[in-house]
Amino acid sequence: MKPHIDKVREQFDSEIDSYDVDVRRMLPWYDEMLDAVADAINVSGRFLDLGVGSGNISLKLLNKFSDCFIDAVDVSSGMLEVALK
Repeated sequence: MKPHIDKVREQFDSEIDSYDVDVRRMLPWYDEMLDAVADAINVSGRFLDLGVGSGNISLKLLNKFSDCFIDAVDVSSGMLEVALK
């Protein structure tokens, strides 16, 4: 893998425990943004969540569409583990 990808992976792996708090500190309207994304999607189906992080957008979609399928991808295996819980 390319060195810059390794650095990105290491950074997100090191932030697993604080990611949700940190993202809300950096983006004060983060939850409203998640709601807006989920509200903008009106058809259930299969979704690709690139850079799934802790899975917040995927969770919103699963709560809205219980029959949907989500392909979750993240460079950080640690973040992907969190998202899958």
